[in-house]
Amino acid sequence: MEWMYHILGYAVPFVVVLSVLVFVHELGHYLVARWCGVKIETFSIGFGREIIGFTDKAGTRWKFSLIPLGGYVQMYGDTDPTSTNTDLATLNHMDEKERNVAFFFKPVWQRALIVFAGPAINFLYAILVLTALFSIEGQPYTPALVGGLAKEGVAIESGFKLKDKVVSVNGQEIERFQQLQRLVTVNLGR
Repeated sequence: MEWMYHILGYAVPFVVVLSVLVFVHELGHYLVARWCGVKIETFSIGFGREIIGFTDKAGTRWKFSLIPLGGYVQMYGDTDPTSTNTDLATLNHMDEKERNVAFFFKPVWQRALIVFAGPAINFLYAILVLTALFSIEGQPYTPALVGGLAKEGVAIESGFKLKDKVVSVNGQEIERFQQLQRLVTVNLGR
């Protein structure tokens, strides 16, 4: 039963966090592609067979797929979701209306912007999430707790015990382990 704890405790949160990051990344590609007039055929979180999905008014298929270790945005005219094998015959037979909404016929600067948008939005997302976390929780720190004692050391002679919390040193208030570490380093041998 321990393996079930590991799956629920580690694998499930990993997949959820990864799926959120993939969604944000692919959303960057999607939004900029739509802004540039590219038709999006599929927005997928995961690979393989579709588990659940829907088609929106613009004709984009939004779906969750079986293997949740990535995702993709398939743009019009791209016959391969990985964009590695473009079918040139399909591209050559497109009429003017189809070429206007196909990724491959957009100017280079628009294609570059679409490709860049995924990593860029992940970068901005990280800044927003960390800013929100630090605003709510404050900066994380390690409290000044005694985690280990050297045999026959000064700490034992002074009466320290494991898990004691150091609240002050020579009248100076201590909240973080880093403060205690700095004071000990400056006052070695005392």
